[in-house]
Formats: sequence, C-alpha cells, structure tokens
Amino acid sequence: MRIFASLVILPALVVLAGCSSDDDGRSPIPKDQRPPLGDDTAAGDTDTDTDTDTDTDTDTDSDTDTDTDTDTDTDADVDQAEACHPSIVGWPTTSAEWEEEVVVLVNAERTAGATCPTSGTFPPVAPVRMEPNLRCAARYHSLWMVETGTFAHESPGGDLGDDPWERIASTDFAGSPVGENIAAGYGSPETVVAGWMASDGHCTNIMSASASLTGVGYAAGGAYGHYWTQNFGQ
Repeated sequence: MRIFASLVILPALVVLAGCSSDDDGRSPIPKDQRPPLGDDTAAGDTDTDTDTDTDTDTDTDSDTDTDTDTDTDTDADVDQAEACHPSIVGWPTTSAEWEEEVVVLVNAERTAGATCPTSGTFPPVAPVRMEPNLRCAARYHSLWMVETGTFAHESPGGDLGDDPWERIASTDFAGSPVGENIAAGYGSPETVVAGWMASDGHCTNIMSASASLTGVGYAAGGAYGHYWTQNFGQ
C-alpha cells in the first residue's frame, strides 16, 4: 500500500493522521484522465499602456524631434494555490495567513533538528518552501473533510482523486510527493505543529530530508472546527 496512517485521538477534539509515500510501482493518474479543474476567470489581468509623446522644438537650428513610445504589459498571474478546483477560488485571507505560519513553525523545527517520539533524533535539515500546487491540493482536502464530515487521507469519489497521491497528481505539481500530515481540532498553527511534532509519523514527515517543498491547507468548520492538511514534496 502507498499509505500508512497513524491515527491518534487526543482530548478536546484533537485528531492526527500522517502518511508517507513509498515506491510500490503505482504511478500518478495520467493527465488526460484527471478530472476537470475548472476555469479561474478572475485570476488574470491585462494592462495596456500606450504613451505617445511628440515634442517639436523651433529654434534657429530648425530641429524637430518626434518620439513615440508604446508599452504593452500583459499580466496573467494565476494563483495556482486556488487553481486546482473551483471550490478553492477566493480562499479566506485569514486561513492563508495561518497556512503561512505553519510553514514558518515547521521550518523552525527542521532547521533546529528534533527528536521524534520513537523514530529517533533527526539532524537539522533545510527548510521547505511553500509550493502553490501542493498548497492547492492540501486546501482542497481540508475543505473536503469539512464538507464530507470525514477525517482520513483517503478521499473516495473526490474530484481530485481518491488519495493524497492522486490529489497531488491532479494539480500541475511537477515534482514527487513525499508525505502528508492531517489534523483536526487544533485551533492555531502553534498547536497543530506541536501536535504533529509529538506524534511519531507526523514528526518524521516534518523532519524528512527528502522534502524540499510543502503545501498547507487550513479550513474552518465541520465536527472538529478546524481541519489541517500538510503535503510534502520534492
């Protein structure tokens, strides 16, 4: 199997589950078989600036200078962190800020080194960088758990696929997935990272030297009030 999950149920509606990838010969679903992702019509903007300056100088030298400058700038800034599914478009700013804070806290753990509960001591490793496609997949899964009332890595029948690897493959992520942590019931970035670090499988994912990229998705609501997904990739 590609997925192993360590499920820990803690007081105050706190739930954790972590999975890491291994090579069992399965490949991500081909791009031509992935579900449609929808259009983000509000993501781009086009600015066209045309400046025409004509200066005529009349003096004893009878010189006439005409300068015409035309500049056209086209910006198609698609927010890839919202592009993998229509339900992610317009993601709340407060949720995005919490996601960024999780990356800061995770990188503090990685650069300091850590001892995970039973898997031993990990030396300092390079920080991970937020990658928009991994972030979109993480956001989609957190929202999916809220809307379906479930808590699992699997997402059977979900628009982006049935498991973390299919969800990530359904985005434009060009790298390889490394692992996924999920959590529910944690009401702040600090508490969810602390919860993951206190749980062996999640701590191992966070401290993995194989991970160089990450994507965090936070969604409020559902039975536990707070749902978190963190994907890791390289």
